[in-house]
Amino acid sequence: MNRRILLGTMLMVLVWTGRAQEPVAVCDTNDCRAFLTLGGGPSYGVSRDQGVSPIAYQLIALAPYTELSLDYGQWGFRTELSLSPYLLTKNFQLTEELSAHGYGVDLMLLSGFEHRVLHREKMRVKVGLAGAGWLIMSYNSSYMNACVSLSSLVAPVISCQGEWDLWRFTLYGSAGAAPVGGWYRPGFAYISNYSSGESEVATFNDDYSWNTTLFPLLKTELGIDYRFKKGHSLGASYRWYFLTTRESGNWPFEAARHHLRLVLRIAL
Repeated sequence: MNRRILLGTMLMVLVWTGRAQEPVAVCDTNDCRAFLTLGGGPSYGVSRDQGVSPIAYQLIALAPYTELSLDYGQWGFRTELSLSPYLLTKNFQLTEELSAHGYGVDLMLLSGFEHRVLHREKMRVKVGLAGAGWLIMSYNSSYMNACVSLSSLVAPVISCQGEWDLWRFTLYGSAGAAPVGGWYRPGFAYISNYSSGESEVATFNDDYSWNTTLFPLLKTELGIDYRFKKGHSLGASYRWYFLTTRESGNWPFEAARHHLRLVLRIAL
C-alpha cells in the first residue's frame, strides 16, 4: 500500500512539473501585439506669452519622439514621449540669415487607450481617451527679469482616427481636442511695473497658480505607413498642435506647432 501511494505521488509531481515548464502565452499573437515607435523631424511654430512680450515669436526645432504601444483585440494602449528643443526668432525666412533671440524646449507626455468602433475589410475607425501633460519653457535674454517663459498644461484628450489600407500602405488621419485643462503659470519672471521696469525680488515658484481653460488643446495628424512583414512599418506624418490659455490667468499664452516626422514602427 505504501509503495502504491509513493508511486502515485511521484507520478503526480512529474505531471505537474511537466505542465509548469510549458510556456504560457499572455495572449494570442494575432490579437495581441506590442510595438516600439521611433520618429522625429523638423518643426516650425509660433508662440506668444504676453507675460513676457506681446510679440509673437517664431521657432524652429527638431522634434524627436518615442512611443510604446500594445494592441489587444479591439483595444489599444499607448504612451508617447516627445522632447523638442528649439530656437526663437522674430522673423524666420529661408532667404535670410537666421537671427536667434532665444531658445527653449517643449516636453510632452501622452498616455491613454483607444477602441476600434468600426472595422471593414480595408478601413478602421478608432476613438480614444488619453491624459496629456505639456511643459513649455523658453529663454529670451532681451527681457531682463521677464526672460523666462514657463508654462505647464495637464488635460484629458479625446481623439478619433481613421485608417485605410491600400496594398502595403496605410493612410491615416486623426483629430483630437482637450475639452478642459489646467494651466500652471508663473509670476516670478514677469515685470510687474512696466512704467519703471522694476519688480519685486521673487524666487522660483513664487506666484504660480492653476487656471482652468476650456479647449486648451487642439491637434490633428495626417500620415502614411508602408508595412513590412512581421508587423514592422516605415512612414511619414504631419502633426499640428494648438495650445492656448484663452483669457484665464493674468497673462494669456498661445502657441502653434507644426511637425514633419519620419516614423519607424518596430513589432516587439
